[in-house]
Amino acid sequence: MTTQKEDSIPLSLRRKIVLIFDQDVLTPSTVDKAGDEEYERLYKSAYKMAAYVIANVVKKSHDHVFLTCCITEDKYLDPAIVSEIVNNIFSDEEVKIDKKSIVEAHFEKIKNMFVSQGISCSVDILFGPNSDPANFAQIHKAQLVVAQPAEMSAIGKTFYLDWAESMSRAAEVPVLIVRGKDVPETILQTGQLIQTNLEQVGPTQYVFKLSSQHPINHLVVFLLGTQMFPEGYAATVHFQLPDSDFLFLGILTNNKPSSIFKINSGNVLSATLGISIEPIQIVENMMNQNLQVAKPNNTENLATKMLNSLYDYSLSFATKVGWGAVGIGNTAVPPETMVVPAKAIEEWYKMYKNKIKRGDI
Repeated sequence: MTTQKEDSIPLSLRRKIVLIFDQDVLTPSTVDKAGDEEYERLYKSAYKMAAYVIANVVKKSHDHVFLTCCITEDKYLDPAIVSEIVNNIFSDEEVKIDKKSIVEAHFEKIKNMFVSQGISCSVDILFGPNSDPANFAQIHKAQLVVAQPAEMSAIGKTFYLDWAESMSRAAEVPVLIVRGKDVPETILQTGQLIQTNLEQVGPTQYVFKLSSQHPINHLVVFLLGTQMFPEGYAATVHFQLPDSDFLFLGILTNNKPSSIFKINSGNVLSATLGISIEPIQIVENMMNQNLQVAKPNNTENLATKMLNSLYDYSLSFATKVGWGAVGIGNTAVPPETMVVPAKAIEEWYKMYKNKIKRGDI
């Protein structure tokens, strides 16, 4: 008896799964600090739920996953506000700041999580007000998996629950709703399977041994939600490269139970993540001390972000001059020259000044 090689199994013979996320989970929607924090919670939850689907829903050998999202109306988001958020997430990539491009960038990372585990995966974003993921799943004779972040209900947006439930009732295919609260406490390297190989090295100290085929540049650390820290306690998170000391990354608390950390590991493919559970006063003091140490180095980063924000915002208003245009002193302006109206600079200045007043900078 012969068996077909996994990679050669045609799509028609694979079990198909449509994994759908709401567009508001993957794209920022509001303009204030609270909105930024909400978006951070939501997109992190999307990555966690994708990891949960890999570990608990998908069968590596025979499944194909369609990553999808319904974008009812593509929208070019305000670069003066959104570019900073997007740059923090996709720091090493050039990502346009319209809904479609941001969703595609997230899906590329999520797709890599599946592919790195040998799971067949593709991205199929649905567009238009009448886009129907249930119909898409029915066409492909696929199971529909709806990713429902727990954070949605935590901030009172109960209509998201209605979205998942109504989709389940209307679909004529098998439906599974994966809720954020179902995701176990663990650690995730972006693009890798979730890790649960926790090792206790002290009364309240734990480590994860990390390894990857590619350099580690981001880590996601999060709690389950069903088992929180004891009252009055929190955790510090540390990172260690081989033959080096542990470096402080940040903290986890019951009020902030997840974080994405940007890592500069060079070409090293293995490392150690440390977790230390301490009284919350000690944790907060350590965080404050590290913030004070980091302040002198933030000037360059802040200036760079301001320049990027001004550049992106101004460019969105740039237009080409026509033939016969003249500049200062009646000098001829070469055709096809890009110009930016002074009003655009003035508007950017006002918006950035408001961000400073709100404490967003």
